[in-house]
Amino acid sequence: MADVAEHSPLAVGLMSICVDGANSGEVTAVEPIGTDDIEVTAFTVVDAQRETFAASRKSLSAEGFDTTAHTVATRCGAEGGDGISRLLVEMERLTPESATTDGFKVHWRADGNEGTFDILFENSICAPGDVACSDI
Repeated sequence: MADVAEHSPLAVGLMSICVDGANSGEVTAVEPIGTDDIEVTAFTVVDAQRETFAASRKSLSAEGFDTTAHTVATRCGAEGGDGISRLLVEMERLTPESATTDGFKVHWRADGNEGTFDILFENSICAPGDVACSDI
């Protein structure tokens, strides 16, 4: 996203997520991959059938989302319209220069197990006036 001031929130909807084999799970942390110049400041899990969200220059809280909602109750491949959970992430650039992450590492816990998975896609937070970055 272009022309974002340093330490300003940027919120994005990352992807649909579900649990496999458990009744529910919890997203415990989200961190950027490939950079120390971007920090995840909040995240939430929402029902994608009720909430449509792509991106915002506001915090998730300012957009009305509960950033303590981390439970994923959607089962992968469930029949009967079990719904879709979507992971939303709020982040900020920590430096005056533009910064890019290669994606996000998502930490989870379910039924006593813990693990991670990666959401790989390049995401740039462009400094104001950085024309080269705004073309990414």
